[in-house]
Amino acid sequence: MGQALGCVRVQESNVAIMEKCGKFKNVLKPGCHYVPWCFGCNIVGRIPLSLQPLDIRCETKTQDDVSVTVYASVQYRYGALEEKDKEKARAAFYNITSAKAQIRVCIEDVIGDRVPNLELNDAIERKNEIKRAVEDKLKPAMNCLGYEIQALTIDLEPDVKVKTEMNEKRAGNKHNSPV
Repeated sequence: MGQALGCVRVQESNVAIMEKCGKFKNVLKPGCHYVPWCFGCNIVGRIPLSLQPLDIRCETKTQDDVSVTVYASVQYRYGALEEKDKEKARAAFYNITSAKAQIRVCIEDVIGDRVPNLELNDAIERKNEIKRAVEDKLKPAMNCLGYEIQALTIDLEPDVKVKTEMNEKRAGNKHNSPV
């Protein structure tokens, strides 16, 4: 009955995108709204407001030709809920297919630019710098679409063979050190 009268309920965990005659009209916050379908208005999609996790695994090589797996973990959410942010909602809904894909590409670009220019030990020591570089690129890129990056962690793990060699080398140094 609500649809026949043009009443639409937007759940608390979403915002809804409304079009009129096929053109972006408004962003509807959670609650009840009048959407007069008889005048060409309809809801074409929703953007979730809840915190979304994304774990990324990226493989690359360091400058000294060691295979490294870089793990990035991101928490993000859509946060542009003010009237002045209507264009951000429009861009988030119409300009990108997937926020996850957009974030993944941004992180992989930075990792692909930074890690191959560092030797393994430097890459491990500078993972906080790599994290800052990712944040410096990711936050503005996603903010213009209305998304907020809540948390980001980066971890590097060398190839299993290299890791084993490093552990054996450390164990050998402990046994050979003078007492």
